[in-house]
Amino acid sequence: MESSNTRRLTRRQFIRTTAGAAAALSAPMILPSRLLGATAPGGRIRVGHIGCGRIAKVHDMPGVAHSGLAEVVAVCDLDSRRAADAPNWIRALHAPDGGPTPDIAVYGDCRELLARKDIDAVVLSLPDHQHAEVALRAVRAGKDI
Repeated sequence: MESSNTRRLTRRQFIRTTAGAAAALSAPMILPSRLLGATAPGGRIRVGHIGCGRIAKVHDMPGVAHSGLAEVVAVCDLDSRRAADAPNWIRALHAPDGGPTPDIAVYGDCRELLARKDIDAVVLSLPDHQHAEVALRAVRAGKDI
């Protein structure tokens, strides 16, 4: 028998409450710790971009450039011409904002990019069948994807 003081919690209220608590508790695990400290570089995430083809130019690079949260500091592509051209694309994306663009390193091997300790996250702009191998390398290198 239920007392009149007992308040019933609906499923929707339960999900909303637990989702909010989970988000609050997991936030420190999502953000790189260096962004939360005194040495945070303006609160921006430093990104390495793996793959510089059509998907990168049309979707991923503009997304990072216009987010206001991150900056691309390195790019990588097996095609040396695409890799060399990627910094120009990124600079062109930043030109309307008038903001400075960081120096962008160019790599031909994703292992070199992933070895950098100053990169917080990577964006994979690769064909679907290449995601798994590179994503596992990134996770093992301690990068967010």
